[in-house]
Amino acid sequence: MLKTLTVTHTISIGGSVFYIHGANSQLAMTQRALGWGLSRTPVRDPCKVWAFSSWLLDNAAKLAMGAGVQLGMLTGEIDSALLILKGGIQGTDGDPHVVLRGPFLSDYGLVTHIPELPITPPAVYYVRTVVIYEPA
Repeated sequence: MLKTLTVTHTISIGGSVFYIHGANSQLAMTQRALGWGLSRTPVRDPCKVWAFSSWLLDNAAKLAMGAGVQLGMLTGEIDSALLILKGGIQGTDGDPHVVLRGPFLSDYGLVTHIPELPITPPAVYYVRTVVIYEPA
């Protein structure tokens, strides 16, 4: 049976942001040590992912045009190696956000990476993520 995860994270301007959507507790400790954020409502691993999308919104809930978004998956190595599956710039080619379509298996967790946040107002941005998945 398909399930849907929808989560929105509040982030400050500047720098790079990672959000992990997964429940592997051993990797979670490493991720915290690296400064990566953990999703409040994680996808349960392992799972079959049918669609995975994230996008950056400004404080008026509008798409932050031109922002880079990368979607990836943890590989399970001890150092929490990250495999980038797809990346793109919001608003290009008529596609407002980056979407990764499955099905594919995720054993250790999905990752949303915003390589560089804008350093101009607004001072707060939001990363919204939607995952459609099936528990394995």
